[in-house]
Amino acid sequence: MASYLFGLLLNVWFWPFAVGGDTSISYDAEAGLGGNLIRFLTFSLVTSTLTWDTVRAVTTVLGIVLIGRPVLASLRRSPLARRS
Repeated sequence: MASYLFGLLLNVWFWPFAVGGDTSISYDAEAGLGGNLIRFLTFSLVTSTLTWDTVRAVTTVLGIVLIGRPVLASLRRSPLARRS
């Protein structure tokens, strides 16, 4: 879920400027909050959620599964961890 939220946050900053003004996923100053929210979510789904964000989520899960335990074990043995 964090990977998808991160992708949405990345899309927020450039969405109003990313596509021209004549598409159904463009920012429309007259559409209001609800209309623009639907446009933004459609834009995110089409441009990044189905591809980049899904790849980011899968690689995050794989990374946690494959190296999560060894990293935590080494952090627990760290001299910094023993000070507290």
